[in-house]
Parts: sequence; C-alpha cells; structure tokens
Amino acid sequence: METIENRTPHPILQNFLQILPGLSQMLGPDYEVLLHDLRYPDSSIIGICGSVTGRTIGGPITNFVLHLIRSYGNNAPNRINYRTETRDGRILRSSTIFIRNDEGIIIGCLCFNSDVTSYLNVIEQLQAFTNFSTIVAPMVTNNVEEHFATDITDMMKDVVKKVLNKKVVSPADMHRREKLQIVSELEESGIFDIRGSVEYVATCLEVSTPTIYNYLKEIKKK
Repeated sequence: METIENRTPHPILQNFLQILPGLSQMLGPDYEVLLHDLRYPDSSIIGICGSVTGRTIGGPITNFVLHLIRSYGNNAPNRINYRTETRDGRILRSSTIFIRNDEGIIIGCLCFNSDVTSYLNVIEQLQAFTNFSTIVAPMVTNNVEEHFATDITDMMKDVVKKVLNKKVVSPADMHRREKLQIVSELEESGIFDIRGSVEYVATCLEVSTPTIYNYLKEIKKK
C-alpha cells in the first residue's frame, strides 16, 4: 500500500489506513480503495490500494466529493454504488463514505472504485442474444460525472470546460449575466475551494480576477 510522506494523518484516518490492504485483498484486483484527507483537497489521497483510475498518493479529491461537501456541509450523505466513467471510457461502480471526527466534522472519506466494464459488456451481449426484437437496448448513460484527475489542476480544468461547453457563444460574446451564471454554477460545484481557480476562471471568461471575486460576492448575497 502506498502512503503519503511528511504528513501526519488524523488519528481516526490513521486507523482507516491500517485496514486498506485487507479491504483490497478481500475485494480483489478489479477494485481500487482510496483514503482521502479532506483537510488537503489539493493532495487529499493519503492511502491507496489497487489501480483502477490511475491515481496515486498525493492526488486530489474529485469534483463530485467537493460538490457534495459544498451542497451539504458536514451533513454530506454517503453515496453507495453510483455509476462513474473514466476518461478512457471504462464504466465504474463507485462508493464514497465520509469519515467524521468526534464533533461530527468531515475530515476524510473512504472511496471504492470497481471496473465493471467487462460485466456490462457480457450483459449487453446476453441481452442481444436473448432479445426477440431487432433493436438492441443500449447501455444506460452515465448520470454522474465524476472526474478522476491525476492532479487538482486537471480536475479544475475539466469542470470549467464542462460548464463552458454548455454555452453557445464564446466568453468574448457573453453578457455579464451569462458570465455571472457560469460563476454561480462553478461556485455550486465547489471549484473555487481550489487554489488558483479564481485566476483560471477569470482567464477563461476573459475578465479580471477582481471581477470574479465581485461575482462571488454578489452570488453569496443572493
């Protein structure tokens, strides 16, 4: 099991670190088990067993977990067996379990990713083989977009790109209202908790950094 150096985990997280190898051995080679220290979202992965998403120790938290914490705070619910997808198109079954300290504050999370692509391919083949109609039912589309970036900058860029791609016009042709809406959507995702995100979004929207801060102030007032 890989672990992060020069950082002392919270005692509760230290206990979880000890069980990662056993969990990984029990679940098998198609599983990846990760432990995140959410005090450091830029480099939250402090323990990992298995390799499904290609991430390593010191990697960032995902945008999905950031969104849950931003939306629910310390009441963020665990998410069990939800569908995600890697950049190379593999389908995963994922779970996120939040870890809290004695005061109920979220300090970390235990995450599981299982590559179920081969099983879904078998199901699709069986459906095609046993289907009496001439139409083969497609696989269900992914409803949860979780970005398994290898570093925090990649994750930030993926989220911003996804939001910008929804717009028909380029940032240069957008009105202030449209740019404010984009910043509001990004703020809901929790992306502005990442260092350097304000400056990056300002560049993408072709405005100044103070303008983004003003947008955020306006959004919080509402």
